[in-house]
Amino acid sequence: MSALGLDNPISDEEYLLRIVVSPKDVNDQSPPSFQESAILPIVGTGLSVLREAHASPEEILRLARARVDAVARNVPTSERVTIIGVLRFPASLARSRRFPAGSEHEDKPKYCIYETPIAEYPSHADVLITATRFTSKNKRKNDAFELFGELQLLFVAAADYGKVNLSDITSLGEKAS
Repeated sequence: MSALGLDNPISDEEYLLRIVVSPKDVNDQSPPSFQESAILPIVGTGLSVLREAHASPEEILRLARARVDAVARNVPTSERVTIIGVLRFPASLARSRRFPAGSEHEDKPKYCIYETPIAEYPSHADVLITATRFTSKNKRKNDAFELFGELQLLFVAAADYGKVNLSDITSLGEKAS
């Protein structure tokens, strides 16, 4: 049974969405040059994503607005915070990464995806690295950056994302300079 109360756990073919916020997640906007903050949560608390097939347009917009508002609190009033797009990827992209033959954790997954629904975001999930299987934090980070290299190729600009209009979600920073 899944956390959504359905007999529908996250499948490998299911698409996940990571909402990308500027300036927190990127250095420039066209084409985006991603910052470490766009992927490093995967090493610690988890990379927050939505299950696209289960997320309503309202839920996606609610999360996008919440991300913009959270980033705006730490951005100078002279800067604008915007949603520049989403990383849209199949769950299999993370799940297919496994430890190599001959290693202590041979053929075990490097990443897990957990349903983590909450009231405001019932389709929420987290992508996490299997931290205890890595010999050091640097090795975890390096693997996360390798995965992110693949994820970046699946970036969809806000104007091109078809399920909802993310282009209009914007706010001025709130932090006094």
